[in-house]
Amino acid sequence: MIYRTGHEEFYVIITNCVFKNKTLSLSARGLLGFLLTFSDDWEFSFENIVEQSGATRYEVRRTIRELQDSGFVKVVQRKSEKGKFSSCSYDVFENPCVEIPHTVLPHTEKPHTENPHTDFRTLNNNNNINKNKLNNNKDKENYTKESFRKPTFEEVSAYCQERDNGIDAEQFIDYYESKGWMIGKNKMKDWKASVRTWERNKKNKPKAIKPNPVPEESPFKKLLREEGYSI
Repeated sequence: MIYRTGHEEFYVIITNCVFKNKTLSLSARGLLGFLLTFSDDWEFSFENIVEQSGATRYEVRRTIRELQDSGFVKVVQRKSEKGKFSSCSYDVFENPCVEIPHTVLPHTEKPHTENPHTDFRTLNNNNNINKNKLNNNKDKENYTKESFRKPTFEEVSAYCQERDNGIDAEQFIDYYESKGWMIGKNKMKDWKASVRTWERNKKNKPKAIKPNPVPEESPFKKLLREEGYSI
């Protein structure tokens, strides 16, 4: 018997499919139902979900990973004005999200074949453009050298899932945290390149060869050995 209360405010309508989905664990159904109680424009972050749910960071991280694998949660990487990754948030779906790849048709316009008119001003402008390109490349190199930022768990997890390499994001972060994000004697420059190195090492790791089991001695031979007979 279920005793219900009439509601005129502070209630939410959620499809029963969320709670009767047997492919999800009970904790995943509960967290998904909890997230769907918020307004549609609510922006979720990992820290926000931990604070609002009252669960431990490990429990939230494990359950979100399950919801990601099932298509109910998607990691969205935010970028700053300079193009750097700034933070991650989550999009939550009442039904599993299946992404459809977007195909862009190539531009087939015929090239312009008229001979260009070249004068001194054009050459001077081209020289200025080339100088600006060189300066921009130097700025990019300097920016890359000084702009390394430790990745978050969500960024590493999303990249590993994108490449489907089976790398444990938590293990990756813990390893380089213990090393101070150093590779040998040098500071790490590109964490994605390190993920790809882990991926190659995992593929090239030789499989352990199991030794052949020693056959068990029969009771008859054991009896003969105990009686002093040589076998």
